[in-house]
Amino acid sequence: MIFLTHYSLVVFEGAVTAFLTRLLSSYVKNLNAESLGVGILGGEVVLEDLELREDVFDQFHLPLRVVRGALKSISVQIPWKAFGNAPVIVHVKELAIVVEPHLENTWTEETLAEWQRIRKQRELDKVEMLKKQKQGETESSGSISQWLLSKLLENLQVSFESIHIRYEDAVSLLDKRMFAAGVCFEGIRLQSIDQKPFDKLLHSTVDRSKLFFKEVKLLTFCIYLDETAQPLGEAKTTKDLCHTMAQDIPMVNRPYPPHSYVIPPLNLVTKVVVSKHPTQFLHVPSFIIDMSVSAVEIKFRESQAEVIWQWFAFMSNQRKRSPWIHLRPAETVMSDPAEWWRYASNCILHHYREDQHRWTWEYIQTFRQRRRRYMALWKLCKLEKLTGGLRHELLELEDFFEVHDLVEFRFLV
Repeated sequence: MIFLTHYSLVVFEGAVTAFLTRLLSSYVKNLNAESLGVGILGGEVVLEDLELREDVFDQFHLPLRVVRGALKSISVQIPWKAFGNAPVIVHVKELAIVVEPHLENTWTEETLAEWQRIRKQRELDKVEMLKKQKQGETESSGSISQWLLSKLLENLQVSFESIHIRYEDAVSLLDKRMFAAGVCFEGIRLQSIDQKPFDKLLHSTVDRSKLFFKEVKLLTFCIYLDETAQPLGEAKTTKDLCHTMAQDIPMVNRPYPPHSYVIPPLNLVTKVVVSKHPTQFLHVPSFIIDMSVSAVEIKFRESQAEVIWQWFAFMSNQRKRSPWIHLRPAETVMSDPAEWWRYASNCILHHYREDQHRWTWEYIQTFRQRRRRYMALWKLCKLEKLTGGLRHELLELEDFFEVHDLVEFRFLV
């Protein structure tokens, strides 16, 4: 049996505060981490009129950019004095996101290098985070922190109200008209439920104390694709954006907005059984899912299929030319055809020369020397003995190597 001490609870409070601060700061602009930490330690925090960052989708490696993103409010209630008995409640209200294609046509060589540097650093941060999590799991197997985390998940209640994520595109189609696609929810609710609905699914010999039971409800979920659309991301304030896009969500108590629905509004109820220790009790299923859904209808018009086909073709071309986007001429083909011929030949030569250079003895020797230097600098970094000049040198070496090389070097250190 694990006894919950004041010290362990304080440690867990700090861990929750650090996690939420890191999570929200990745998505929200101008987050006040100090006030967030004070609110969490007090048991309740409410954040209102939040604006999302433009680079939210960068970490997912998607060619998307947030035009406008707003969150009306988010509240978190953690009953520290009755932790493990009372529910932890998270409520998110009116999430509205408008995204567009993230085109690289106007990027210079410097901006492209900076973009690649940011992507690489995020990949390395993910690897380091996973390494720390694995170390923490091995060091604290069966510890109080695991028990607290299990209790947190067991009593967690999450609700989303009015979610609308909309994609607007005025460049992908051949005729350059704007089309829009969106995903809408009137609400999503995650809550703990009784064990009785699972009596037929669970064998009588299964120890139910090693499981917790959840129910997920999706209300009026739908996907639409409008072949012709008007922009919705031009609202002046975050409140206006949330209100405008909330009014564009199908709801039961009012007529549905006039969208071209690919999946018309439907309701979905999912009951889930989750094992508290899936790796320790192999005879207990990790997940059991019982799903109940209203009639599902999927429909496409020929014009919608044409929009999707042109969009895929456009994105495929963008991906193919992205490595040489900094060489791409600013003029059109008709205005300067000779420049475009030079662009085509430079792309081929650039690819050939880069591929051939990697197999020269000069490159192999340089790679070997820089690998040794990077490993020495990374060792100093882990010992917190890295000065400003050496830190700059470390970043320059990280620009030279690929992510998988850097992960291997750090492992060897």
